[in-house]
Amino acid sequence: MNFEKIWLSVKTLSTIAIITGIIVIAVPIFNRVMGLFDKKEQLYNEQIIKISEGLVSQRVEINEKLLQAQIDGLNKAILAMVKDRDQTIVQVGKIVAELKQDFSEQIGHVYKDVNDSSKDYEEVVINKTVADGSEIPWSWAMYSPNIKGENKWTTGTYPMKIHTKIAIGENEDRSDAYVEAFLTSEIFKKDKGKKFPIDIGSVEWVKKPPKEKSFMFNPRLSLGVNIGNDIFASIETSLFSYGRTSGDMDWRFIGAGIGASSDQQYIFFTPIEYNIGKPLPFMENLFVSPYVGINSDRENVYGAQIQIPF
Repeated sequence: MNFEKIWLSVKTLSTIAIITGIIVIAVPIFNRVMGLFDKKEQLYNEQIIKISEGLVSQRVEINEKLLQAQIDGLNKAILAMVKDRDQTIVQVGKIVAELKQDFSEQIGHVYKDVNDSSKDYEEVVINKTVADGSEIPWSWAMYSPNIKGENKWTTGTYPMKIHTKIAIGENEDRSDAYVEAFLTSEIFKKDKGKKFPIDIGSVEWVKKPPKEKSFMFNPRLSLGVNIGNDIFASIETSLFSYGRTSGDMDWRFIGAGIGASSDQQYIFFTPIEYNIGKPLPFMENLFVSPYVGINSDRENVYGAQIQIPF
């Protein structure tokens, strides 16, 4: 097979590969960007699956907008401590549990029946003092002095919700779990919207340590642009990487690719590539590297390339 036929095959293959790569990478990026502008975006799945009494399963959604909203809603004292420790909040969890209600509609008053004194009663509200010294309506007791027999007392508890927030802060030296717990009650108008803090006895949070970075055999395809004495679109395969996982890469090694411009086709090689995408908002993996190769006129090409693996 002569050189021209080889380059014709390279041209056809490179064109198909580049178009396919553009579709594979562009579609999810387009969907993600458009989702940012959709005001009706569903931030997370509200469905809670009940396993048994007191046990539920809730989907954990990776969503930057939701995470930032949860961070903004944390207690100011927590945010101040996170700042003092030079940490970044990386996870926030929120739990709302509800105590079953058992209460009478007649709350906190004396009732006298002019026709039947056995229906007379006195009802009192029993408050519970919480962590900051405030009082939350906890239960009620009703005394009916004129009922015959011994069942003159009736008691019940008020419905309330228990709220727990857990935030994980990290820096290079340590991780901390920040916890806030409080009760809310909707029985009396004066208590609506109030937070009644409760004492936290203990917190247990065990996080799996990050996997150590390592060198691994990790073939990855990527799509990109090569810029040098020629400019062309390209698709490339690298063989090895260094990082925590096959997707979390800091470096890639030993790459080879093909490319095409309006009038040329290319074969090129890259020795090493570095990931500059981690600090960027939309590109966790964006690699830059030098390259060398030849074009369809048998001329040497060289320069730098930008590649996005998929």
